[in-house]
Amino acid sequence: MLFRSTTDRTFDGYDIVALEYPSYRYTASFTIDEAAGDVYTALRAGHILTYKEMTFVCHSMGGLVVRSLVLTHQLEIAPKTRFLFFYATPSAGSPYAAFGLLLSQNPEYKQLMPLKNDNFLGDLQFRWGNAHLGLRSFCAKETKPFEVKLKNRTIASAIVVDQNSAFGSCNGRLSSIDADHVSIVRPSGTNSRSFQVLQQAFEDTSKVMTVKPAATSIRGDPAVASILMTCYIRALLSRMDSGQN
Repeated sequence: MLFRSTTDRTFDGYDIVALEYPSYRYTASFTIDEAAGDVYTALRAGHILTYKEMTFVCHSMGGLVVRSLVLTHQLEIAPKTRFLFFYATPSAGSPYAAFGLLLSQNPEYKQLMPLKNDNFLGDLQFRWGNAHLGLRSFCAKETKPFEVKLKNRTIASAIVVDQNSAFGSCNGRLSSIDADHVSIVRPSGTNSRSFQVLQQAFEDTSKVMTVKPAATSIRGDPAVASILMTCYIRALLSRMDSGQN
């Protein structure tokens, strides 16, 4: 886990925790549910579940991992969750997962195939909708094609997660970001739209906060402070962190 601080006042009193899980491009790896179990183990080991409040900020498949996590441990996690923010999360899958299936042993590609009633994403959508968790979910979609390059030449270009998929299962503000599937979580600073939509989500949910964020680190008083947690991609707020990458 990586604790960060930020100079932006929006996140005063918040510890930022970056979580990753094993996901390999070509070899066998976790399923999405197994990745959620791995994240839960990390949360327990880092005593993150003792925090008063949590916000999940997720990119791509990380959003599906978080939904699986919340559904599996909803009594423990849902009451503490201020909101969830999903950047380019393929809630309805992506047609480009089929290319991964041809080249990789990673089972996640099969689970990212376009949503059907009888596949993983269909079941996840059904369970999420019927759980009635009452959680605010904000979503942002990419609007620029992601370019695949070989020897500095673009050999393919496509929107990885389309609007229908990126905005699925969301009940908060929906945002379009002038970025591709990767750069959507690589803001250059506080003027970047990727950052501003997250900042506005905090403002939109400020009235439902039960505890004001503490002015000191969570390590000083875990009973009253809150955290901002990023899943899968560390880049989201790294530009605001003392110039470190």
